[in-house]
Amino acid sequence: MPRAVREVDVPHLEQSRPVFGIERLWSAVARICPPFTVQLVVEGTATEGHIPLDRPALQRAVAEAAQVHPGVRLRREGHLGWSRWRAFGGSPPVRVVDGSRWSGRDEQGAPFLQLPLTPGGPTVEVLLVRGDVERVVFRGHHAVVDGRGLLHFAEDVFAVLRGAEPRGASLDVVDLELARSLGGKGRGREKPEWSMPTGMPHPVPRGTPMPWRRVRFEGSTRRLLPRLALAVHHASRSYTQEPLQIEVPVDLRRHLPDGVHTTANITGGARIDMPAVVDAPDPVHAFVEMLKAGAAHPDAAAPIVDTQLFRWLPTRTSVRLLRKVREKSLETGKAGTSAILSNLGRYPLERLSCARHTATSWFWVPSGGPVVPLFILVTGDGQGVELSVGMSPELATDGRLDGLVQGIVQDLNRSGEESA
Repeated sequence: MPRAVREVDVPHLEQSRPVFGIERLWSAVARICPPFTVQLVVEGTATEGHIPLDRPALQRAVAEAAQVHPGVRLRREGHLGWSRWRAFGGSPPVRVVDGSRWSGRDEQGAPFLQLPLTPGGPTVEVLLVRGDVERVVFRGHHAVVDGRGLLHFAEDVFAVLRGAEPRGASLDVVDLELARSLGGKGRGREKPEWSMPTGMPHPVPRGTPMPWRRVRFEGSTRRLLPRLALAVHHASRSYTQEPLQIEVPVDLRRHLPDGVHTTANITGGARIDMPAVVDAPDPVHAFVEMLKAGAAHPDAAAPIVDTQLFRWLPTRTSVRLLRKVREKSLETGKAGTSAILSNLGRYPLERLSCARHTATSWFWVPSGGPVVPLFILVTGDGQGVELSVGMSPELATDGRLDGLVQGIVQDLNRSGEESA
């Protein structure tokens, strides 16, 4: 295994903030379902006339960007509700790993994606993956970053590589304060009652990682998210006739003042019951309206508000509770939601490029959880869409993951032709 590089000293002002409940919860989840990291993959090629990107150049850019991103230099100190995130000097390490056996289409041949990051640091790292395709992978512990936050840091790293100034992000923006400012009361304790898209779980060996598939869709992207939700519902009918619920992550950054950026995990969620969508005269329109209403509701921040109990629970207690929830869910075949569909949107590839690395595609590796029946991340680059589809291993047995993915893509092609 390649040795992690030494952290690079950078000038800094010591900064810290409290560790909140949802961050302690995600730290406990990482104990049960490692690595539970947010992982952004940028594929590319060496630009003609330039030597390929190397570790020293990438490490310098990461170090410079980290100076204005205290959120990627965090380590947890203290105990329970008194613990704090502290931004130390140094920068996320950069490692060179062998990706010659990794296709970039699934989890096979990429053991480096399974290595855990810990709250004690480093909580963020960058990988330079050598293989037939040059890849740069940004990895962050989910307790300290979400997808938008990690993407913002990655964009600044490539800005530095192009000779531009990084925009940076603040450590002062915290999820709980933002969530409470929206006025939401939270959902409270909920009983898992939603069915799983591929039917009942089947036993798998302990420690089996979340399987995932990456597929490229180059059909119509008009109303893609509601069509994707309907495609999940239609494809699931091959395995279950039970109703499904879809959860769509909601980025709360839109409530921040202009010019304020953060890498912190400030993602809420909107839940949509699919029976009401499927039975509507215009299912696509119904989904869009329900999503708008859910995203605008103060309770979109409920996942943040509801988890403050975990701030005062010892990690071992949280782990024990989560294991019980997981065991019950696998026994009953019911979960808190049937699927998570995360749309990271269209993104210009030139922002993830530099003179020595021209980006050709970008995608996310699904992060999993105690029981995530289905997790789909959507990214666009103007030429097509990347779908990263992950599933709890207990639900992917007997070819069910591949079967569901095939059904989803077929339905997207069909609905795209109908909407053309």
